Amino acid sequence: MIRDVHLLLKLRADLLKNITMNRRNLLKIIGINLPFLSNLAIAKTTNLHRYYWNGIFFGNPAEMIIISESKNKVLKLINRILVELNRLEKVFYLQRNDSQINQLNKNKILYSPDSDLVNAIRLSEKFYSISKGTFDITVQPLWNAFIKEKKPNLLGIGFQNIEYSNKIVLLSNKNTEITLNAIAQGIITDRINEIILNNGINNCLINFGEGKGNGIDLNNKKWKVKMNDIEYEIQNNGFSYTDPKSTLLPNGKHHLFNALDKDSSKFSRATAVIAKSATLADILSTTYSISDNLTRNKIKKAFPKANIVSS
Repeated sequence: MIRDVHLLLKLRADLLKNITMNRRNLLKIIGINLPFLSNLAIAKTTNLHRYYWNGIFFGNPAEMIIISESKNKVLKLINRILVELNRLEKVFYLQRNDSQINQLNKNKILYSPDSDLVNAIRLSEKFYSISKGTFDITVQPLWNAFIKEKKPNLLGIGFQNIEYSNKIVLLSNKNTEITLNAIAQGIITDRINEIILNNGINNCLINFGEGKGNGIDLNNKKWKVKMNDIEYEIQNNGFSYTDPKSTLLPNGKHHLFNALDKDSSKFSRATAVIAKSATLADILSTTYSISDNLTRNKIKKAFPKANIVSS
């Protein structure tokens, strides 16, 4: 049985009353505000229907639009997706005591890590290198301290404190803790998108804070999302939005950390990214937002096909 399934099925209208504002609240599927698995529309010339689902994931609103001829097929697909989301929460979610990332941060060693966790660390190392250390997943101690308005212990910050393989992950400094929030949602979005495609559905739009649009909407309309009040067309691409103003900590600092400064980034600005995958869009939007102009230019040259818009 899935843990807290009832939470996953709560209406978004109820969720938004109680949720702390963050980047997810600034990214919306245009024109949608309906309960779980509503049948929104039917195509003019086919028997395809447009189904909408919303729920809770990683403590925040999540939503999907799926184009299908069968509600029963969509219900079975949603059940499979919920099982996978529960599995991925057990890997990445910092608010779950039993998650692999929490066990790693607590014990400083993790045997037989999930392959998704290892792949996330590997990609994070790539962006650590591209940003010359500005982006670094070992900044979790900053969050832990700032959320309590305490002075952080800086001794464990630095990617050099992480050793990993497919069999083990080791944090070699007792003060090191990691966060994968700048990439995990993208990985998860791409995984759910893969499940949908493998079940014979080619047209869908997913928004888990980071999102992915596949195919088209009904009647040959392109998918549209709004990021920070700007409308974007999404077709067979991932998307992500990062804004330093979206989550402010009790000490007045924001949640986008520059690991070199060991503080909230002074360069940060709102950044929207459309890229081939949600994973790439996710990590690009964070890295670009926290970096100086020299690094931003380097990022754009390294990923010329990504559409990066900042303000």
